[in-house]
Amino acid sequence: MAKKKNNDWANRHHYQNITINADQVEIRALIEGASPIKYGSMDERIAGALDDFDAEDNAGLEHWAKEDIQLDNVDGSTAEEIQRRIDALKDLYPFELSGASLIYSPTENNSLLYEALLCISLAKSLTKGKYVYLPRQFEFLACIISEEYLGIDSCSYRTGWPRGNGEPKRLKQLIQKVRELSGNMIGEWRWQPLEELPDDPSHKHAKEYGVDIVAWKKNIDERTGQMYLLGQCACGKDWVNDNKLTELKDKKLIGTWVDEFPISPVKAFFTPDHAANNFILHASRKSESIVFDRLRIVMYGARNEKIRSKDVQSTIERIISIVKDDSV
Repeated sequence: MAKKKNNDWANRHHYQNITINADQVEIRALIEGASPIKYGSMDERIAGALDDFDAEDNAGLEHWAKEDIQLDNVDGSTAEEIQRRIDALKDLYPFELSGASLIYSPTENNSLLYEALLCISLAKSLTKGKYVYLPRQFEFLACIISEEYLGIDSCSYRTGWPRGNGEPKRLKQLIQKVRELSGNMIGEWRWQPLEELPDDPSHKHAKEYGVDIVAWKKNIDERTGQMYLLGQCACGKDWVNDNKLTELKDKKLIGTWVDEFPISPVKAFFTPDHAANNFILHASRKSESIVFDRLRIVMYGARNEKIRSKDVQSTIERIISIVKDDSV
């Protein structure tokens, strides 16, 4: 086991890096049907970056002996992370451990949601060519998960940039669109920029202001005071950085461009990555948001009928094919 157990908070980034090793094993198993656990430590083996996996009693050992212990530790940590996923997701986890290997073994009614999120996490790019499809579709998946989270009578709308044909390009138009969709409630989504700001800013200066999706739960009496969820979606590996985690909180769409609500919206942070158990606390505190990582998204997705609809399944399959085709 890796020597990182006395201060979980201080070592939170170390534990988060182990989730990436587990992802590397999973993607190879997805593509080839099976993968050795040691495949997850390939990057560390190549780069010689094994110091984080020192044992407590290896001082004075020969270099080769020390490296053997480090490799055992990194592979053991990867296996432990995979076991954590198995324990948490149970039948929703499309892989199984077999000795020192991971086998791709999806259940008959598997929605492929887990596999799609894994592929988005490990995509070669998110901003070039066919890959631009991935973050946009992740935002649509986040909309579905938000509705499932809020429950009955919930709706959502993707506000992320770039927006599709026929969708509002300017922020003022976007806010008006959300206001109309959510019922034109008094005191909600009232456009009121600060005095020093323009009334109708160009999309070059104000796109979505950190809000990639909006979801809301309709009040049964159709009166004001609805529950809103403002979601930030982050597909890149930089989501673990504090400046990314605080982006939605710091930009302050509400209070800068939109008047304060009668009831403050809930903030949410969506990532296709796994958040290590001791990292999700840090991420939640920093972002002041409900963090939806791969584990949480898959569990809510399993309860949602839209995920299994023909259109969404087609989207999920395309996400997987984009990444798998480049990995073969």
